[in-house]
Amino acid sequence: MLSTPVLLIIFRRPDLTAKVFDAIKSAKPARLFIAADAPRNSEEEELVQQSKAITEQIDWPCEVLRKYETTNLGCALGPANAISWAFTYVEELIILEDDCVPHIDFFNYAQTLLEKYRFDNRVGIISGTCLPNSQTGCKWSYYYSRLAVTWGWATWKRVWEQYDFNIADWEYLSTTDWLTDVWSANKYYINAYQHMFNAYRNGYDVWDTQFFYLCLKNNYLNIHPTKNLISNIGYDVRATHTHHKTAYSELKTEAIGALIHPPYMAASFAGDASIFEHLYGYKKSRNNKAILLYRKLKHKLRQWK
Repeated sequence: MLSTPVLLIIFRRPDLTAKVFDAIKSAKPARLFIAADAPRNSEEEELVQQSKAITEQIDWPCEVLRKYETTNLGCALGPANAISWAFTYVEELIILEDDCVPHIDFFNYAQTLLEKYRFDNRVGIISGTCLPNSQTGCKWSYYYSRLAVTWGWATWKRVWEQYDFNIADWEYLSTTDWLTDVWSANKYYINAYQHMFNAYRNGYDVWDTQFFYLCLKNNYLNIHPTKNLISNIGYDVRATHTHHKTAYSELKTEAIGALIHPPYMAASFAGDASIFEHLYGYKKSRNNKAILLYRKLKHKLRQWK
């Protein structure tokens, strides 16, 4: 039985919810939080109810807390509020959305690292996603990155309580050399994050950009596995942002086994570069115009929703 609490965020895709919930049932968490947004129209009402019904199939000893919205909050405020709600009860949490199917090893991996780094303020999140070729040949079970990926992840209340949905201080930081200092004057990284944070402030409907901002601002080391533990199955016409399958949809998962911890704590520059390339489509061999990074900003950003 899993002692770490799990939060499952659901909406209107019962078929996907069923696959994620099957994985949760295999882990048997002792405490489970279920958060569901309200339907936007009558057509969605039945689908939302079906998704909720799937989470009623609990056949193991488990304390269950539910947060069912009565008005639709959307794909930005909905997940953010759900995470904040769960953290009013617990100090650490495994977080899954209804399209992120975890390998069974993900739960022990997350629980082990939540405990190991519980009081280490250098660490921000524990991601379950390993992007293709991000750490080929690494001898350890995970590595550290300044970038964060939230397809199946875990964190602590100490981190989330600093989350600001409105990233109010970006207006000031954007006028300073902060990003230049963070990225050692790498203009491609700097331009990418300026565009990302400005896109949110200009009304882009997300919750995770603000969390990436938090992690970067606090200079967190974010943990990523060297074996992929999460498969995102949500790339279809029902998705809000990811309508078409890509190289990152439905990644295969594999066992990670007993964890081999890195002997030192430092961000992997190779890991940073690989995640950045996958997230934003940047390669040195391409035309080195920063504007190409965000020519299709909305499409590229939402590969991670």
